[in-house]
Amino acid sequence: MSATKSSPSDAAQNQVVQKNETEVTISKNSSDAKTRSPSCCPHTVGETVVARWSEDKVWYNAVIDSIDDASSQAHVTFIDYGNSATVSVNKIVATANDIPADELEMVDECVQLPICLPLTSAPLASIKEEDPVLPLG
Repeated sequence: MSATKSSPSDAAQNQVVQKNETEVTISKNSSDAKTRSPSCCPHTVGETVVARWSEDKVWYNAVIDSIDDASSQAHVTFIDYGNSATVSVNKIVATANDIPADELEMVDECVQLPICLPLTSAPLASIKEEDPVLPLG
């Protein structure tokens, strides 16, 4: 991958990156709607996600307020509690299903985890019915 800048005066505004024979202009001006920086984060601003708060290492429901590709950080608001924080984008997942298995014990009670019911070893048809209850009398 090679990077070239168009001119010293434009260097602060745009950078052209050649990758896989495709030219992409990376704009440092957020108001430039024609070009967009390739995002380090697969999520978008306004998306409801599950994010891990660095203070207690617990996963909470959140909404993404902003994303800083340069630092790989996102500013989120934890929607069940109203507080905000900056978190690493690698600590943001789309749903509770995407929380790493070794961190499932550190999930807030408001986050809905998938319910997994154990399978029975016998088919339902083979379950024996109890004898009907006869009236006393």
